[in-house]
Amino acid sequence: MPELFAQVILPLSLHDSYTYRVPEILHSEIKPGQRVIVQFGQKKFYAALVFSTSNSKPENIEIKDIQQILDEEPVVFAKNFELWEWIAKYYCCTLGDVFRAALPTGLKLESKSKIYSTGVEIEDELPEKEELIINQVEHEITFLDELQKRLGAKFSYAALKSLLAKNLIFIEERVDAKYKPKTDTLVRFHPSVNSETIIEAKINKLKKAKKQVALLFHFCNKTNAFDNNLNSSISKKELFEGTNFNATLLNELCKKEILIQFEKRVSRIEQDETTQVDINLLNKHQEEALKQIKTAFDTKQVALIHGITASGKTEIYIHLIDEIIKSGRQALYLIPEIALTTQIIRRLKNVFGEKVGIYHSKLNSQERVEIWEKVLQF
Repeated sequence: MPELFAQVILPLSLHDSYTYRVPEILHSEIKPGQRVIVQFGQKKFYAALVFSTSNSKPENIEIKDIQQILDEEPVVFAKNFELWEWIAKYYCCTLGDVFRAALPTGLKLESKSKIYSTGVEIEDELPEKEELIINQVEHEITFLDELQKRLGAKFSYAALKSLLAKNLIFIEERVDAKYKPKTDTLVRFHPSVNSETIIEAKINKLKKAKKQVALLFHFCNKTNAFDNNLNSSISKKELFEGTNFNATLLNELCKKEILIQFEKRVSRIEQDETTQVDINLLNKHQEEALKQIKTAFDTKQVALIHGITASGKTEIYIHLIDEIIKSGRQALYLIPEIALTTQIIRRLKNVFGEKVGIYHSKLNSQERVEIWEKVLQF
């Protein structure tokens, strides 16, 4: 099988893409737009983006292997790369700079130096700065940047280097995920409990454990289990809310294979309950404006609509967005001020429901990743 190479973009201020060898085991999995773990320099590891793949091996340079593919499907598409290249050219910056600005922080990974104690016995007295470092490391495994913050002006790279030479510590590069999906613990009947007869038999066996029986009845009432609804589940938080039941009682019912607990991924994004409505009909002035915008788009990439406040511009935008979505594409609606978001989002959600995703500076890094992933699925 011919060798396969990937050109990747690193989240650094570098103009060029860099070439890495794709291990044969990853040939069938790798795609442009996926994140991959690569080593850059002597020690550092980064999550790079695959820009392209080819069978052409660069001459006269040492090629390192890709360590791991992080995504099953691309998180960035070819169209995004085209835009990134235009941005880099227009603003005289690097592709790496655009990469860092474009992707949510939770999707950008780089290794951190973690310091461990070797456990070797210290025979001679150490200088003060070495003693400070070894005391911290022996107390707990720590990252280099955390150690620097903790010791402040007392931290010394020379002391760190000396401890390495004396084999009292060693340093390892670790890549830790910044994004962790949020999960909720749900409770449901064990698969073996599939009829009311079995439930009654289980209850009879629990007669002496009155609190467990009470919890089981409470679970049945909450999930309507006695209405032949044995596959229903309920969140652990909701099950315990307003009661004196606790996790110990629940764990006992799980040990006896009556109930089971499982994790389900949930969104961090608040979902407001909205009632979807039909798009409003446009008046004759709005219809004329919409017609002129479409005509302008036939020859130009930009159309400017001018109208006073409350003149119905949003309704025109909604009609344009609806046509774009029906054609299988996406629409990006930019608002100049976060304070304006609430009212406009409510109107958009009334029409488009869960197809609306909100992305702004007040979202934390975890929420931004979830919005990014949601948009990928549209």
